[in-house]
Amino acid sequence: GGQTAAVTNISKTKISALKTGAFTGKPLTQALTITYGGKKLVNGRDYTLTWKNNKNIGTASVTIKGKGKYNGSVTKKFRITVQKNAVYTVSRLKYKISNGKGTVVFTGATDKAARKTLTIPTTVKIGGKSFRVTAIGTSAMSGAKKLTTVKIGANIMTVGAKAFCGCSKLSNVTIFSTKLTTAKTGANAFKGIRSNCRFKVPASRVSAYKKLLRAKGAG
Repeated sequence: GGQTAAVTNISKTKISALKTGAFTGKPLTQALTITYGGKKLVNGRDYTLTWKNNKNIGTASVTIKGKGKYNGSVTKKFRITVQKNAVYTVSRLKYKISNGKGTVVFTGATDKAARKTLTIPTTVKIGGKSFRVTAIGTSAMSGAKKLTTVKIGANIMTVGAKAFCGCSKLSNVTIFSTKLTTAKTGANAFKGIRSNCRFKVPASRVSAYKKLLRAKGAG
């Protein structure tokens, strides 16, 4: 009779630690080093890897299944998080993660030159998680020459300098937010838009917003 080699359970091997990954919108995998008795195991010969829930923000896992001289399986978990200051594009609009507290800054559009209408939402989903859109970045839509209509979501508190500067066709702006202040609206945010641009604002904020908008460049 032929000799049978001893089979080792994969759980007895040494498996390198998994790192926290940054959400990119693509499935994340990472390199693993697996050793037994000082020898490095080979992926595909000694084991196979199955990755799970490894795209969105949250907890991902990898299952290491023994093969050949190894049997059994081990599952290891790792976290996927958003990166502070990373910019993500959702439906051609760009958002920057401002902190770990679930808020983002609208920073512009990938089709800025061609875009005619813009709705800055109250929330946006990135990596399966909902973020509040609380700010419009500096120069976010400046020089968007074809832009005619803008809707500003209810969570916006800050508007960066020159945000809509030079949007020469901008003639309709609806502001759903009641949280805008002169102090948190940057210089020339609305400079160079159509002089007869119509603003629709919450009833409670009409007089305050009139002053604010004029101070920031609206006609």
